[in-house]
Amino acid sequence: MTDTAAERIGRTLERQAGGAQEIFPAELTPQQTALAQDLALRVHRALKLDSYSRVDFRMDAEGGFWCLEVNTLPGLTSGSLLPRSAAARSASASRSSATGFVVALFAAAADEESSYP
Repeated sequence: MTDTAAERIGRTLERQAGGAQEIFPAELTPQQTALAQDLALRVHRALKLDSYSRVDFRMDAEGGFWCLEVNTLPGLTSGSLLPRSAAARSASASRSSATGFVVALFAAAADEESSYP
């Protein structure tokens, strides 16, 4: 079995003092979750993005959220964050449900475009 670069980097960071540890889904209160979702939607709209995006945040010690980046075309593979987020949001959701959601968005956008004069 071979390691991916991400696995090697993850292990390296975990071994360093104060290194990174992935906690997924994040351990947030319902209020923190609602705030992060609201902020993500505001960022998405402020950038005038269409359909979907993934907004990454870090939370500081005081509970404030800091936007790190916006991915306008997040991956849809089984290890990607968007499908993992969809699956984590609902116990009945699967990774393929995120892909189906995106396909439905594109179909709706195509229908809208075909109605333009």
